[in-house]
Amino acid sequence: MTDNDVVAKVKSRLMEKLEFMEDVDDMELQNMISEEIRVINQEDHIPINKRIQIGKKIFDSMRKLDLLQEFIEDTSVTEIMINGPSCVFVERKGRLYKVKQCFDSEDTLRNVIAQIVAKCNRVVNDSSPIVDARLMDGSRVNVVLNPVAINGPILTIRRFPEKPYLMEDLIRIGSLSEEAALFLK
Repeated sequence: MTDNDVVAKVKSRLMEKLEFMEDVDDMELQNMISEEIRVINQEDHIPINKRIQIGKKIFDSMRKLDLLQEFIEDTSVTEIMINGPSCVFVERKGRLYKVKQCFDSEDTLRNVIAQIVAKCNRVVNDSSPIVDARLMDGSRVNVVLNPVAINGPILTIRRFPEKPYLMEDLIRIGSLSEEAALFLK
């Protein structure tokens, strides 16, 4: 059984249980996730490190920002770019990387986008498909939905490093050539 199969199975079982429960706090949900993973582990052994990763992935998808949570928590990530549910990029140290993870569906991505813009007291939908906003930490958020974005929802989160880059830093990490730096000076 693959990790994605385990995630789908646990989420399916949890959704059935949660349908008949009222308010479930984060700790209760984490305990329920752990229990479901333990049950599956009895059927099909899963190494402990995988169980922890799977549990975090399920919790993040149910209570946080799904696969974005990992990148939001990573202070080395300065930009997150999403061009549809299966095309996710992050920028680290001035370099752009395509990540292996993708959203389960366009609806999942739209739900994550709705959570993000709600934190900025904004709404994005088909009649108002473009939003520019700032998060509490100063990060810039840009969202474009259908009908403007024809290949699926687009989300960009631009985070600012704690310490601004100097010209020497940009040269060192390869974002700027020495010739370009001289020209700019």
